Amino acid sequence: EISGQTVRVVLDEVTELACHRSLMAIFSAICQAESEFAVALIRVEGMEGLREEAGSVGADALMKSMAGAARKAFANGAYLGRYAPDTLGVLMPGADAAAAQERAAGLIARLADTTQRVLRAGVAVHPCLGFEAADAVDNAAKALVHAGFLEPGAVVAFDAVSLNIAGDTLFAQGRISEAVAEYERGLGLTPDEPNLLNSLGVSYGHLGQMDKAM
Repeated sequence: EISGQTVRVVLDEVTELACHRSLMAIFSAICQAESEFAVALIRVEGMEGLREEAGSVGADALMKSMAGAARKAFANGAYLGRYAPDTLGVLMPGADAAAAQERAAGLIARLADTTQRVLRAGVAVHPCLGFEAADAVDNAAKALVHAGFLEPGAVVAFDAVSLNIAGDTLFAQGRISEAVAEYERGLGLTPDEPNLLNSLGVSYGHLGQMDKAM
């Protein structure tokens, strides 16, 4: 029972947490029922290399250990699942960004000592200015990419810089109009962010819209 709705949950064989599809079904139920919630995505880096070194058994053992620690770190009212082969997802009804960051950072600190692996996390919340509830997981994923530019163990809350990085990725792929949309969303959060203003100006220049670029 998720926020008054019945959700069929299939468990991931390795972690015994909700599989990706079930995690997203839980997320959908939370979006419909909750006015405030947080999402955290916590990734173990270098999983492909670990599989080559220790085989699938070693990699699976690491994820199972991570799942067990996550159950303790997010014990009260959180829903956990396997967002990706190397990433756990946590849905926290009623939580704000500070609480989600604190709990994710605690889990990472605990696992870093026992696993000797680099972990990072991205956090997003609803409500967030200019975004729908259904955007929260995507926003957490952008925050996770943002964390990848920082020190090991970083936990990043989705912000304007996260959108700048997302826009830069689209720009590098030649998807200029989509990059512009990301930069403009970022300026909706922080109107005077200089990197976003610069990126937006460059993008408009590439599109030949020089007045907007100026």
